Amino acid sequence: MAAPPAALLPVLLLTAAAVLGGPARAHPHVWIDAVTKLHLNDDRRVVAVEQAWMFDDLYSEAMRADLDADADGRLSKAELGGYADKVLRNLAEWHFFTELTQNGRRLDFAGLDGGDALWLDKQRRFVLRFRVALETPVATADSPLVLRTFDPTYYIAIDIAKPNGVLFSDPGACAADIRPAEGAGELFLSEADFLDPDVNKGYGRLFAETARITCR
Repeated sequence: MAAPPAALLPVLLLTAAAVLGGPARAHPHVWIDAVTKLHLNDDRRVVAVEQAWMFDDLYSEAMRADLDADADGRLSKAELGGYADKVLRNLAEWHFFTELTQNGRRLDFAGLDGGDALWLDKQRRFVLRFRVALETPVATADSPLVLRTFDPTYYIAIDIAKPNGVLFSDPGACAADIRPAEGAGELFLSEADFLDPDVNKGYGRLFAETARITCR
């Protein structure tokens, strides 16, 4: 498997390479506040997961400049759409950085069910949105779901947005119990090893918050 989705990283890789030439403490270079919405069918089974990722201000400004191909100071639908298409294709190889489990078993996604990118002028932040359908609708009444959103290499830190980072298509049907990350000790890696999942195996999962989801 390749390194984390290359389309997410081009601007920041240049900065990282200049600053982190040798072994360094593993830490994220990009930060995301994520809002996740779980979609339910009429039987109150979860059928799809919708995500909205708001990137940190430094990355957002860097990407705004990088994506503005015609240098007009604005991001057109075509510029944003091209970026979203590229990123989402790459994210598909990584299960969209989204782990949804039940009884310890990861649930499979049927595939991407739409996505786009936005530039928020007021907040000066970049947002990526997408929705993935579950391969099989799943009930949670007897066995809760556990949601984690993370980059396995921890190059990108993804936090559940506060205070309402987990939503439901039927708000009264479900509840989410947000739990802090387990955390991990210090890990020193070269930048190349940091981005190599064969070396840095699952480090990011230790820093992933979890949402325990139950529906009546």
